[in-house]
Amino acid sequence: MEDSQTWVPCFWPNLGAGSMPHVPSLLHCIASNRNPPVPKRRRSSSPAQLPALRTRGPRAFSGLTTRSALAFLLLFGVPLLLVYLGTGDSVDMMELFNLVPVREAVRDHHWLMPTLNGFPRLEKPPLPVWVPAYFATLTQSESLWVLRFPSLLMGLLTAVSVYWIGIIVTPSKSDGRKFGLLAACITLSMFVFLRHARLASYDIYSTAFLTLGMVGLLGITDSTKHQNAYTLLAGLGIGLSILSKGPVPVATVCLPFGLYMLFFRRRPAPFIRLAVAALISIAVFFPWLIAIGHYYAEYHPWQVWYREILQNSTAISNNPVQDPADLKKPIFYYLQFFGWVAPHSPVFVAALIAPFLKKNSAAPPALPSAPERRARWAFWFIVIGGLIFISCLAEKKNRYAMPLFPFAGLLCAGIWLDFARLAKESRIDLAAQILLLVQALFFIVPPIALIAAMIWSNVGTLPHWAGGPALAQMLHSFPPALSFILLALTLAAAVYLSRLLFQRDFTTALALLGITSWLLIFTVQCLYRADPSTHTNPARHAAEEASASAGIDLIFTTPQYRPWLSTLYYANRQLPELPLPTLAAVANHAPDSSFFLMLVTGNNQDGPDPNPDAEKIIASFETATRRQPDSITSWFDEHRHTNLYRFAPAASATVPATTTAPAR
Repeated sequence: MEDSQTWVPCFWPNLGAGSMPHVPSLLHCIASNRNPPVPKRRRSSSPAQLPALRTRGPRAFSGLTTRSALAFLLLFGVPLLLVYLGTGDSVDMMELFNLVPVREAVRDHHWLMPTLNGFPRLEKPPLPVWVPAYFATLTQSESLWVLRFPSLLMGLLTAVSVYWIGIIVTPSKSDGRKFGLLAACITLSMFVFLRHARLASYDIYSTAFLTLGMVGLLGITDSTKHQNAYTLLAGLGIGLSILSKGPVPVATVCLPFGLYMLFFRRRPAPFIRLAVAALISIAVFFPWLIAIGHYYAEYHPWQVWYREILQNSTAISNNPVQDPADLKKPIFYYLQFFGWVAPHSPVFVAALIAPFLKKNSAAPPALPSAPERRARWAFWFIVIGGLIFISCLAEKKNRYAMPLFPFAGLLCAGIWLDFARLAKESRIDLAAQILLLVQALFFIVPPIALIAAMIWSNVGTLPHWAGGPALAQMLHSFPPALSFILLALTLAAAVYLSRLLFQRDFTTALALLGITSWLLIFTVQCLYRADPSTHTNPARHAAEEASASAGIDLIFTTPQYRPWLSTLYYANRQLPELPLPTLAAVANHAPDSSFFLMLVTGNNQDGPDPNPDAEKIIASFETATRRQPDSITSWFDEHRHTNLYRFAPAASATVPATTTAPAR
């Protein structure tokens, strides 16, 4: 036996009746951290009396502590979240919805009610604006590195919360640490989650605080200690999540969790604490609603919030320039979730099926304990119920599924933990062999495909179905040495993962799963940032040119036809929004200077698609001011065609006697 070999140098000499152990030998054993010496047992000794043998899989991580697990989690997660974090421009619509209010909070001190181009941004809560705006104020910088850094912290908070959930729901602390660490690493290496976790948008804040709140909810139901602390944590986490993006993400997770409670937890005590947590969450976010309803009553905030709920539930848009396609997604849109959890899709599918499989304790993977099975049902209910819930909403985006990724990671980790509990000599059935093989292919195929595309793009032209010139440009922009190392290591780790079908070393499988996931996702992140389109927003130079064209004069716009968010952000100046009569009065009050008006003129990327209402505004403005419009710049900034007009003063322009300058 392997363990008995470590005892041989420490046997006590001359053990007999009344003999004492040899002290130096004993101290030597203690100092070398070996098992204490014991006398040899007779052959008739029962095997149960022998020291416990490590016949089960996970020898690595057997001494895993919370400190070492968190250290590993930081080493795993920080590079994935940090690489190219602030490189290039913002090209994400929802991030721009947040960046403009952050800039106005820092520059104009709009803190209580964040603003978008000077108008209250009532559609979203303020917490994702407050946090990056505080960092920008603290560092005196508005760079994307600074504004996205809090998102990195939110991603790590999500991972730590997942690790914490793994400990709570697993009876064995040792297995709980392994389970939580696996789940946290898997969550961070799901591509769509990582994509949105790196943006300064609302979703990662809501997901982080909601996952922290779920730590409290599962602590209430699955832990016998610290019940008051878990109740407080649940209320604070859920309240901060609502203060980050409203009630929809909370409903996405908590409604299925409530259904799980009705099936598996019918004792009244947890429900009482859940009610207390709900009251705490209301106490966290409701004061802000009351304050806004009082101080910004002229903007009718309660009606805005009602219209937002109506839009999400009935597909009746309250945004005149919104793309109708956003509200016409099919009911099965979220079936893409199986691809969004890549590269862990095969294990995720197995985790969804596993609760319905009947197997005895001798069949691999080994059966989890009753509390673990109950917790996995909770994760199953949250993922499936959450996907059904957001499928019923009219507006569908992949970022709306963000709160479900941590629980998908927990489901996947459960499958790997079951494999890790197997003895090395255990046999695995055909279904488990297929699962390991398919999962290995998910790691093997992408590097092979990228290597083939890299070689192909150097000797010929990539066809359209293989990515065409865009992929070739990305591959050529990627550092060759780094790409070769990452792809080669990913391929090597994936090949070894497939060999587990024959070697049965599942502990090594877990280590290689982490290495492979990290290498593959890190490579994908680097390739994504190598795409030139992620470095320069198509509206940036046009917006800067438009801003420079106006010189020190103001650029005006109308509330209904204002430029798109990237224009507002990259123009680096506020564009006052005034109705047409007020705009004409302002222009007539200053007849000796040019007047600049920026309007959305179309919303079709393939053609000009003129907006007849915008044309009427221009014609009406020309009639009211007797100025000739001159289009000096026009561009399409991902969503809308925008045009900047200069209205030069007419030679005979005079100020009407009744015109007065409006208060601004």
